[in-house]
Amino acid sequence: MLFTVVLFISMPKFGDMRSVEQKFVKEPESISVKEGDNFTLSCSVKNKVGVLQWTKDDFGLGTSRSLVGYERYRMVGEEGSTWDLQIDNATLDDDARFQCQVGATERLGPIRSNYASVEVLASPQPPVITAGPKMVLREGEIALVQCISKGGKPASVISWKRNGELIKDGIEEKVAKMVDGKRSMTVSTLSFPVLAAITGETIECEASNEGLDEMQSVATVLEVEFKPVVQINVDSESIYEGDTVKITCEAKAFPSLVAYQWTIDGQEIKEASGAKELVIDVTRSMNGKVVSCSARNKIGQDFADLMLNINYSPVFVVSPGDVTGNNGDKINLRCEVDSNPPAVVSWTKDGNKSERFGRGTSLSFIMSNETSGFYACEASVSGFSTISAIANVQRQGSPVIVAERWKWSSLGDSVMIACEAESYPLPTEISWKFSGKFIKPDSADFTILETQDGRIVKSMIIIKNVKSEQFGEYECNFQNDIGKASSKINLIETDPLPILIVISAGISGVLLTIVLIVIVMTCKNVSKASESRKTWSETQSKVYDDRCSNASSETTESNTTSSVSSKGSRESPESFSERNFSTAKIQPDIVNSHPPTPIYSHNYDYANQYSDYRQFKSEHNLVDHLQFDNYFNPFTQITVPVCTSSVKSSAGYPSPLYGNIDPAYVTKTGDGGLRTISGSSKEDNLNESSAGTHV
Repeated sequence: MLFTVVLFISMPKFGDMRSVEQKFVKEPESISVKEGDNFTLSCSVKNKVGVLQWTKDDFGLGTSRSLVGYERYRMVGEEGSTWDLQIDNATLDDDARFQCQVGATERLGPIRSNYASVEVLASPQPPVITAGPKMVLREGEIALVQCISKGGKPASVISWKRNGELIKDGIEEKVAKMVDGKRSMTVSTLSFPVLAAITGETIECEASNEGLDEMQSVATVLEVEFKPVVQINVDSESIYEGDTVKITCEAKAFPSLVAYQWTIDGQEIKEASGAKELVIDVTRSMNGKVVSCSARNKIGQDFADLMLNINYSPVFVVSPGDVTGNNGDKINLRCEVDSNPPAVVSWTKDGNKSERFGRGTSLSFIMSNETSGFYACEASVSGFSTISAIANVQRQGSPVIVAERWKWSSLGDSVMIACEAESYPLPTEISWKFSGKFIKPDSADFTILETQDGRIVKSMIIIKNVKSEQFGEYECNFQNDIGKASSKINLIETDPLPILIVISAGISGVLLTIVLIVIVMTCKNVSKASESRKTWSETQSKVYDDRCSNASSETTESNTTSSVSSKGSRESPESFSERNFSTAKIQPDIVNSHPPTPIYSHNYDYANQYSDYRQFKSEHNLVDHLQFDNYFNPFTQITVPVCTSSVKSSAGYPSPLYGNIDPAYVTKTGDGGLRTISGSSKEDNLNESSAGTHV
């Protein structure tokens, strides 16, 4: 029983002893030091029990911290935990491997740190060039020059420079150990051909070593007897067309007595013989030509060339041409420019200079509705004005219609329904349907207007005094030689009351503002108001009468003029009507088949047919003009006073826009490329609305 207890008590003690282990906390690391530096190798141990010592190349240095016998060595650090090896004034003898070791005990084994390699760097002596400070050579020889650097550890690396630029060719280097076996000597030999151009140049030898803070160098100056070395200089960095330029020929030679000669593209300039300078007036034709100067002395002759680089403005050599194509065609536009420096050529479309469609002398794309238009080739050169050339790229294809799907109106109002189509070639046929049936051109309930601006054609149907049976689905149709397209618009009835309320409120507000302004002005000008109003009234009455007396004749003359074709090739309103409607007869307003429709003549002048229409800021302005049977030309702004005597019924006066109008129907061509077709609809049943075609 006693034995069991003693064994139980002893076992923890034995386990504690086994858990004690000597180990390194910090081990030494390899290091490079310069000769004469002080340095320290680290060694920290935990649970040290055995004897600690440092070794050098596996030779023990001793166990005491003072390291007796090694004056420059000692162990430093906290007692019991740190035994760093400190070495002062490093020498090449310290270039070795060091290790920290802890000896074994009865129960614990020894431990050893990693080896730490110490590299001691020694600086070499200053380099020496064997040729001395000046090296005299003769043109055509092969020169040899040596540079020696000795005493370095590691061996010095020698490099050569000529006038500060590194030399890479013609170098041979040898390295040998010196007597002590640790230091080295480096010998570098440079060989190079002796040329006239190197006279006065400096050859420099540089020696570098890891033990040096800076490179060591030594130099020699070359002196060569040579024929002339020629250089051409111009008095202006940039030469422009029309400039007067002075070119100077500078020759270095030994001996220095030199004769000069000038040529341009191989042709001698006799007037400049013997001169060091040449003055010329440059033109763009001289760009790229070579000016040569030759110089000669008793040893030989040399020359130098200057290629003229003349800046001049861009001009088109090849301009892009107009192109007409079909959808899917590959279009190639080319634009070549002559300039110096070369022009930056870019392409823009439809005047949008903020977006570039391409760069370079050619532009290729596939013809489509989006890619057709006006392409400008722009050539820009720094310092000169940009030039441009325009090509018109037209797409041949079916019309593309843009129209709104819904239109709202109230009973009794006037409304305009419009379709706009982009078409090339231009439409040959334009028609309207109501509830699936064609609208006759001679209907009394409809007015059809058409305008054209380039490839854009707009057709509008105007309904005055909208009736309940006229609400429903309208369809516009465009057809050209390639194909056709259509779009549907639904005219929907709305309650006019909210609009009347808004208009009334607006008018009331305006009137109230006017009344307040009049009251304020009246209070300020009570004493002068009566006399001013009397004088003004008399004057304005006379002016108003004069204007009204002239208004009728001026308006009649203006509108009569606007109804005449501006080009001889355009058909007159009467002939146009007669040609297209000579077979027209009395028939219902809406028919199942399409009636004869006007056809565009491709030789029309459409230069300004659409511009007048744009003077109306909204379709309501246009509809308001159509409230009168004899409405003025809605595409011509008239700035004469409106007098009550100038407004007449259509029975007494012909329309100033269309001339004499047949009551049965009207098909005329007036100013602005406008065609007017009257028509009506009597259909009571409406077809279902359709989404139509929208682009």
